[in-house]
Amino acid sequence: MTDSTETENPYVRPGEQVHVLVPLNVKVKPGFTGSSMLLDRSATITMTADLIAAQRDRFGKLADWLALLGDDEAQVARFGEIVSRPGPAPADLKRWVVGDATWRDERAKARAAAWAETDPDERDRRLREVQKVFGPDIPLDGTLQYRNGTPSERAAAAQEAEFARQRATGAR
Repeated sequence: MTDSTETENPYVRPGEQVHVLVPLNVKVKPGFTGSSMLLDRSATITMTADLIAAQRDRFGKLADWLALLGDDEAQVARFGEIVSRPGPAPADLKRWVVGDATWRDERAKARAAAWAETDPDERDRRLREVQKVFGPDIPLDGTLQYRNGTPSERAAAAQEAEFARQRATGAR
């Protein structure tokens, strides 16, 4: 096996920075039971020799999120989305994506802070700002629809059909 800091990917070197675009669980200690940390979207990490070594499996293969760093097409093919990119996170990269749990939490905090404002004009301005930054709320309520009726409706229809069959044959 080669030195753990040597990789085929030029972006994966000690001292290089990487940012993540989705929440990502990253091993920080090598081994089967090595510890890990959860990175939020927009987190930037600086590669170290130990961190790179922890990303290798028992065969020396680098974890896909790092092996594919810098190749957006390969990441989309492997993960269905771009997971990480080289360099520090752009300043305008938000920690959330509209509709995810972090977005809901951040939006709720911003709305609560706006509603806590005692001056009505300032409160309205801050609520408009929340709307501008986060967009409209996405409703969580919805109606579950069954294609062939609800289970209760199907059971009642089956029972009615059985009664009709029994009446037609004189069994009842």
